[in-house]
Amino acid sequence: MSIQITRSKKLIHRIQAKLRVDKAYDFLSQTYQKYKRQQSHQVLSSQRALTVFYHLQSLNTHPYIAERMYGHCAPLAWSNYSDADIAHFLQQPEHVAKPYFVEPNDQILTPGVYFGAKKPFEIIKKLDDIKSLIGSDNFKGMLIGDDGLEAQFIHYFGTELIHKLYKYPQMRCIPKKKIEEIKCHADQNGRRFVFLASDYKLKAIDLLIESWLNVRQLCGATLTIACPNIPASELDKLKSIKSIKIIKDAPLSTKTKKILLSGADISICLTHVDGGANAWEGIEYGHPIITSSYHRSDYLTKNQNGAVIDFPNQFYRLGEYGFRFNSIEDYMAHVEFEMSQGIYDAAKTSLTEKIQAYIDHPNLVYEQSVKSLQLAHEQSVAKSNERLLEIYRQGIN
Repeated sequence: MSIQITRSKKLIHRIQAKLRVDKAYDFLSQTYQKYKRQQSHQVLSSQRALTVFYHLQSLNTHPYIAERMYGHCAPLAWSNYSDADIAHFLQQPEHVAKPYFVEPNDQILTPGVYFGAKKPFEIIKKLDDIKSLIGSDNFKGMLIGDDGLEAQFIHYFGTELIHKLYKYPQMRCIPKKKIEEIKCHADQNGRRFVFLASDYKLKAIDLLIESWLNVRQLCGATLTIACPNIPASELDKLKSIKSIKIIKDAPLSTKTKKILLSGADISICLTHVDGGANAWEGIEYGHPIITSSYHRSDYLTKNQNGAVIDFPNQFYRLGEYGFRFNSIEDYMAHVEFEMSQGIYDAAKTSLTEKIQAYIDHPNLVYEQSVKSLQLAHEQSVAKSNERLLEIYRQGIN
């Protein structure tokens, strides 16, 4: 999750980490969370209600997860691990003494971290251990969206344990509009594009800017890029380009994010590695989504609500992950080399054409906006919670 990585590199957070302020805050916050969960458990146990453990919230919790998996958006009042009937872990299990589910947020092999594997080469060597873990009695299943993780599972583990895959509405959208509020603008003027990006390189900002500058007729269209680490040399170049606005804050406040998304028509959500939260947020506002090809892209545009730009490389590509590159840094060095050799020129041209199409065809924007909002309702927090509770009960039974 690059937003956490970007946050950790900011000077203020480096100082806080050195002074151990972050750890002190998390300790106090999590102590209070445990207390509140204990209070809730007394009520739940008297009602013989379902009790589920989910990670305690911390400063490192992704903002999207923090908003949608805690408080009033949570499927139920979370319990402490010692009180829970079953656990829901992100990425890999923290404990295996009780029945549990794992939600592999980045890719299907994240449980490899449980065995001490961190680098791709190490994780691939733990396939047998991961499969044994998945097959164990207390491992009740993997929670995934309707994305490429099922194909990853079959590639690495076959179909013997396919019954341990549980799909649920993973986007957990909070729709911000009603479908009838979507309007079709009759003219081409002033189309507004937005890209909420956590990292300049990982999110292909350089590729986007080059593609944008090649758009034939902008007709007043604007591009707002919210990214905290755009190089100073690039910022200097962009000062004279009136159609591009840069916001350097990170992470964005809820208020700023709302202003940017509510004031835009189309969300651009490119990535060289992984992502999805910025697309899900755009979908909540009824934005058509422009993303790049990776294991989640079909999920983000499953309702024909956007466009996928074909990128030559994918970090998690089956048959390559764990064999070609042993880190994201190695992979990105390869991507940058291929970009310098013109390998990404077709992707740039395709992106330019997609942007032009949204400018030229108001009906296309309208139709895909409606489809994005339909998808947001299908993938809502309410429907996600309903499915999660059903899955938790199946795990216990």
